[in-house]
Amino acid sequence: MSAPNTSEQGKPATQKSTKKAMPQRLDAVICTNGLSGPFIGGCRKAQPGKKSQLGEKEEKFVLDEKLGSDVDVTVVSHWHNGKSHWYGVTMSFDHSFNNKVNEDAGFGACYQPTINNPDLAKLELSEQYTIVVKLPYNMDEYTISMRDVSNSVELPQQIQQLSPVTQIDIQLHHGSRFLVDGFGLPFANPGHASDGWINENTPIVGKTDLLGLLSSSRLTLLVAKLESRIQFGMHQPELFRYPFDYPCPKAQKFDIDLFEKMIRENMGERFRPTFKFDNDAQSVCSNTMAHVMDMYWLYNDSCSIRNTKVSAYFVLEKEEPANPDEPIYFAVIRLSQTFRDQYKAHWEDLVKDGTVSLHLGDIDGPLLNGQIMERPETLPALLDKHAFAQQVSTAENAVTKQFSLDLVVKVRVKGEHRSLLKTFDGRAEAEGVFENSVTLDFNIPLGDLERKVMAVETFLPGSAACPPETDPEFDSDELNFKMALHRDLMRGTGFFDTLTAPSLSGVMDAMTLGTEASSPTPRPLPVFNFFDLEDKILKQQILEEALPSDRTRMELYGAKRYCNVALVSAPGGTGKTTALSTLTLGGLHCLHGGKVYGSGPTHTAITNFALRIYANGRKVIDRYNKVVPSTSRRSYPLVVRGYSPKVEVETFTNILKTGIADDTAFKSRNPKNTPRWRLALTPSNWLLAILGSKSLEQSQEAGIVPTLLPEHATCLYKLKEEIDRGDGSVARICQLARGELTWEAYCDGDKVDKHLLEKWLQRIINNADVVMTTPATAQGTWFKQFWEVAKIIAIDEAGCMSKADLCSIWGNTLRPIILAGDVKQLPPLMIELETKDLEGNYANRFGTCGRISALAWLQAAGLPTFRLLRQLRMCKGMFDLANELFYSDYKNMAYGDVCDPAHPSHTVGRAFEQYLLGRDPTLTPSPEGYLLPVFWHMPKTRVDVVGTSKLNRMQVKGALELLNDFVKNFPCASPQDFVVISAHKPNVDYGNRLLKSGLPHLRGMPPFQTADSFQGREGSISVAITGTRSGIIPGFVADENRLNVMLTRQKSGLLIIGDKDVTGVIDGKPKEVQKAEKASKMGKVFYDINGEKVHSKLKPLRDVIVWIHKKGRILEIKGQEGKNTSKEDSKKLADEEKKLAEEEMKLAEEEKKLVEEETANEMQSRVADSITEYDELDWGNLYDLDYYVD
Repeated sequence: MSAPNTSEQGKPATQKSTKKAMPQRLDAVICTNGLSGPFIGGCRKAQPGKKSQLGEKEEKFVLDEKLGSDVDVTVVSHWHNGKSHWYGVTMSFDHSFNNKVNEDAGFGACYQPTINNPDLAKLELSEQYTIVVKLPYNMDEYTISMRDVSNSVELPQQIQQLSPVTQIDIQLHHGSRFLVDGFGLPFANPGHASDGWINENTPIVGKTDLLGLLSSSRLTLLVAKLESRIQFGMHQPELFRYPFDYPCPKAQKFDIDLFEKMIRENMGERFRPTFKFDNDAQSVCSNTMAHVMDMYWLYNDSCSIRNTKVSAYFVLEKEEPANPDEPIYFAVIRLSQTFRDQYKAHWEDLVKDGTVSLHLGDIDGPLLNGQIMERPETLPALLDKHAFAQQVSTAENAVTKQFSLDLVVKVRVKGEHRSLLKTFDGRAEAEGVFENSVTLDFNIPLGDLERKVMAVETFLPGSAACPPETDPEFDSDELNFKMALHRDLMRGTGFFDTLTAPSLSGVMDAMTLGTEASSPTPRPLPVFNFFDLEDKILKQQILEEALPSDRTRMELYGAKRYCNVALVSAPGGTGKTTALSTLTLGGLHCLHGGKVYGSGPTHTAITNFALRIYANGRKVIDRYNKVVPSTSRRSYPLVVRGYSPKVEVETFTNILKTGIADDTAFKSRNPKNTPRWRLALTPSNWLLAILGSKSLEQSQEAGIVPTLLPEHATCLYKLKEEIDRGDGSVARICQLARGELTWEAYCDGDKVDKHLLEKWLQRIINNADVVMTTPATAQGTWFKQFWEVAKIIAIDEAGCMSKADLCSIWGNTLRPIILAGDVKQLPPLMIELETKDLEGNYANRFGTCGRISALAWLQAAGLPTFRLLRQLRMCKGMFDLANELFYSDYKNMAYGDVCDPAHPSHTVGRAFEQYLLGRDPTLTPSPEGYLLPVFWHMPKTRVDVVGTSKLNRMQVKGALELLNDFVKNFPCASPQDFVVISAHKPNVDYGNRLLKSGLPHLRGMPPFQTADSFQGREGSISVAITGTRSGIIPGFVADENRLNVMLTRQKSGLLIIGDKDVTGVIDGKPKEVQKAEKASKMGKVFYDINGEKVHSKLKPLRDVIVWIHKKGRILEIKGQEGKNTSKEDSKKLADEEKKLAEEEMKLAEEEKKLVEEETANEMQSRVADSITEYDELDWGNLYDLDYYVD
């Protein structure tokens, strides 16, 4: 990385430059034989509406085929604040029309960054393959001369008519060369001459071929413009900067103090997202700093809090605790308004995990691990003498107000520390003293950040191979070649220098012969064949997992993956994970493939990928074994879903101890968190099956392996034989697993040593065919060995995985990799994306760069993508909205056979349509053969602020009442058919409290979920609560990616609840509608709940509402509007919520009775379990959306 720069983006936000440089793009032709021709360019056969990768320009040259060639040539002066400025020439070649021919032929579809607004960091289908020829950095390395040739007799008549015509001659000085971007990327245009120009280097015109042109020291061009109007080559030092440098230190050992100094000395505007870097240092800097700056401010606040004493007092949970030696207390901690204001920006992220450690006194005092109580008013110990909502006199109003500033933490206190605690008989007595002082320790470890930084820095030149090459006979030249290509790929600029560099073997041969190495022929990109199987029957069975309509093109696509990279992308409901599994199974069995390491951005994504590949692998082998002789039969692939060693040992022990084999075997420190650990396919699952576990056979958990089958891997049976031959403690643990020995009896005798248990578990991992973990766990002690020897990497939900995690799980040696996902849904999370200080400086200057996902990066780099073009889940009509607004690049999407509304799987959808039509007779019915989404217009509802989020009780309550009424009146509907999603967590929490209150017809309904936590899951009827109201900013519900997630979870019905006029009127006077439409595009001024002005762009949300309105699908139920506008109604709802809290307290009491039945040791394990020991299930979860995959 480089020293601080002085470019505009390097200045503080308060020092913006007033100068503005405009780029210039001029249509041109390249002279190959003087002014008489023929020329490269000028003979365009492009389809109407074709766009180059750099934007549009006015076409000037129109030559016939004898004079010109079908190449789009442009002279470019590229001035772009926040990115490198350059002068050069671009040559663009058309892909096959609409990519369809290429997709049908198995080449795939190519993408590029959005042209109209590159700052959005979004992608669109690429219609042209572009090579950029840039002038060298230093002006002293070339000479540019221009002259007017309008009257030259050498010019063909077709060009003379364009007068004025200027000749531009670029001459490189000795030893200089052009900088070339885009060369060597995959290209296909069957039947067009350009296919030969690019792929075989055949001459474009005359004897001039592409490589010769790029390797030359001179370029002569013609442009139809006066010389005085051409800005090409005219350097302006105050504006021109090339290459662009980020203000960051050079790569070195991870040091947060060094990063702190750099961050604080280089505050400023946010850097623009970029898909191309001038050098490896820029690429590494952008990738690492996006994560460093995103974590630094949170870490800084946690350190500041850890050094701040706060007042507290303690309340004993029970006068007679279940474990007198270590009783449970509630620490009531006073946080002043000043404290909360100081840490407001990061408080929600700090408490998000629900845990905090308390030091009694200062930071060196005794440590208590604690659980934050979300609703302390429901705790029996605090409802009497320490009530939080007690009514006090006017003089005590200040005290009542202070109650809302308290943090309540549940802790277990050892006997020797109890004397340090100060307790009081009541809140009033404690209020005047708050005698104890504690410090809050949120323990934000930097280990995961360091892993990401160090993984990215392996892409600097000179870095060692990662993973290291273990074959003593490996080809070092080939390894270096692949590592160079991998760096090129992460830079995003093509492979010109690497492919045209002489190989080491070529140089050595020349030295041996005593000759000079000739100008090299470009080395081809490495190509991997995922379906190169010697066993053709097995290959056929693997391909049968793909849809019949996709099999041929999938086989062709998988057979020729340039740069060893396969990409799968499609909307939800199209079978991405199945397609990923098919390619992965091919890679597992192909000639140059083998062991597979799988991963993803979240625990649930990884688990579901593991379950899918195991299930599909079994189906493949079952079909295979039926058609081959018994002597040729194969085993099922051994798929292992791994967690940390601590988790595996603990869960295995808990299952043996309790005799219950399910997903509750891991006791989380914070029970409120969604469990991320699942038993299925874990090493514990496989070892229990080997031991013949009775509890495993009786388990009802989905996806587990209850017992070994004859088709399971032979390595499992070898381990089983060894264990069965064991005696002593080994024999005893077998008896325990089979239910022949109780846990108490087992503990009274010899027990299996922990190290032997770990050895068994790790042996299962090392012998697996497929191992799947998070990127962090892959670098752990148990899994790194497998990761290093794995031949294939496979990633699901790669549209949500960061580039840093991609570097970590992939390594830097260009191993074959498969990525599947959807870049139109939620991208990687950057928590500081919009955070600014009072001077307008961004907390994370690289935030938009960090939002570029692993999948998006490789697509933008020019690698073809296999797209799935058939909707398999949603009923006809349900995907139309998303297809038109979010997936306009999927013009050829079709619905599958089971998507017909008449299909039995959509019975509840037809009933829901009938129900809604009955509630509002003015609602337009769906067209015959379709079911369309509905927007329930609920205006004038009250919106309350909760932290930094919003709560709309009316819409939440209305949704549940409607669903309850629907189930009541339509017996075909079940509560399990519904999923309710909201962008705002307070709506989710309120809805789940209402569900607990006992709506009679909704018992068993799945809990409410946020959009972020629900990506990839589905339900028959989906209800999306926007929580919006006209005049109040809708917030991130208007985000296109989040909207897309919310509106694509359904199978048969979608109901969106909100205010249809939140983005402005959608019907009424034309001028008002036009004004609202313009405001949604340009941005609209809103007032948030606190009365502050906010500028918000609303186009995606408005497009959704307008689309539904045009279909006549706005639902308006009489009597449902304006219920929540008066103080009386607000008080009524508040009273209802208080009642809910009381009912919740009763439920909590019942839960406590169950808890008390647990042993003291189990209680201690549940409360005192440290999150920092649960490897990736710690603060990395700030970035873990914890969703399921399609």
